[in-house]
Amino acid sequence: MTDVVPYPFRQSSDYLYFTGCREPGSIAVIYNLGDLCMFMPDPNPETALWEGKLAHASEAISNLKASRAYNMSDLPKILPRLLKQAKSIYAEDEIPSGGSLDKLPAYKEAIQEKKVHSVHRYAYECRFIKSPAEINLMRHAAKITSEAFIETMKISRTAKHEHVLSATVDFNCKFRGAQRLAFPPVVAAGVNTTVIHYFRNDQQIREGDMVLMEAGCEYYGYVSDITRTWSPWGKLSNSQKDVYNAVLAAYKESIKMYKPGVTLGEVQRVSNDVLVRATRGLGIVKKRDDYLKVNPTAVGRYLGLDCLDCKLIHEDRKLVPGVVCTIEPGLYIPLSDNFPKWFQGIGIRISDEVLITESGHEVLSSSIPKELNEVESLLQS
Repeated sequence: MTDVVPYPFRQSSDYLYFTGCREPGSIAVIYNLGDLCMFMPDPNPETALWEGKLAHASEAISNLKASRAYNMSDLPKILPRLLKQAKSIYAEDEIPSGGSLDKLPAYKEAIQEKKVHSVHRYAYECRFIKSPAEINLMRHAAKITSEAFIETMKISRTAKHEHVLSATVDFNCKFRGAQRLAFPPVVAAGVNTTVIHYFRNDQQIREGDMVLMEAGCEYYGYVSDITRTWSPWGKLSNSQKDVYNAVLAAYKESIKMYKPGVTLGEVQRVSNDVLVRATRGLGIVKKRDDYLKVNPTAVGRYLGLDCLDCKLIHEDRKLVPGVVCTIEPGLYIPLSDNFPKWFQGIGIRISDEVLITESGHEVLSSSIPKELNEVESLLQS
C-alpha cells in the first residue's frame, strides 16, 4: 500500500475564474491589463505514469489562451522581472508552503515591501455578476441536480436508509455529467432534519420520518445547491404539515423579492416576518426573540464557483441581473421541552437557485416539486 492517498484535486475558485485551468501545479500572472502568463509543470514521465499527464506550456497557449507560457523550472528566471515592474501585486492569500513561489526571493522581497495584497475582494467583484457562459453552466448544473433529486425522491419510497439516498443523488449527478458533488450531501431523516449541516447520512428512515436532503453538483467549476424536504411514506402528520406550510409560505413571500434593486438583507427581513408570525401562531415560539432558536440561518446567499460565493460581498448589496443566489427558508425544532412535544424533532428546509433577470428572476431548479400535493403525486408516480 502507498502512504500517499490521491485525494481529488479541486482548483482554487479565483484561479479557475481567471485562467480556466482545473489542474494542479501551475502559476498564473496577469499583467498589462489582461495578458496571461502561465508557468506549467515540467514534463515528468514518472508523474505521468502514476497520476496521468498534466498540461504543459504549449497547451496553456493553445487551450487556455495564455499570451506566454513557460515550464515551472523557468519561473526563477522570468517571474522576478515581472514582479519588479509591478507597483502592486495581487495574489491569493494562501500560497502553498514549499512551492515554487514560496521559495522565490523576489516574491518574499515584494511581501516585505508591502507590494503584495489579497486578490479576493477584487476577484469577487468580477465574479459577482455572471456572464452568459457562466449562466449556461449554472443552469446545466441545476438541471443535473434537479433530475438527481427527482430520482432520489422516487427511490425513497422503497429505500429506507439515509446512505442509500445519499448514494443515489451522488450517482445520478455524476451519471448526468457532473464532475463531482459540490459538497457532502445532507440526507437527514427524522430528528436529524433539525441538524442544519448533518453529513453522517447513516441512519435508518423510520415510519413517519420526513427526509431533508440538501445536495448540489459541480459542473466545470460551477456549483448547484438545492434542498427539499418530503415524506417517503407519502403523507405528513398534522404537525409536519403545519411546519412545512409555514416554510413554504416564507418561500412564496420571499421569492417575490428576488429582483433587481432588492438586497438579500431585505429578503431576510420578509422571510423572518412570515416565519415569526407562523411559529407564534402555531405556538412553537412564544415571543419573537425565541425565533432564532428554530431558525438561525440566512434565507439567501450568493452562488457561483463556490456554494458560499463572493463571501466578502455584503448582503446589503443590491441585486442586479446576472447574479445567482439561493433562497432557503427553514425551521428546525429540536427535541427540547422549550417547544410543544408534537413539533419537536421536525426540521424543514426548501431551497432553490435563483437567477436575477432584467424583469425579475428565474428559478433554475423549479422542476423539483415543492407543493405538498405535487410531491405526493411524484412519490406515487
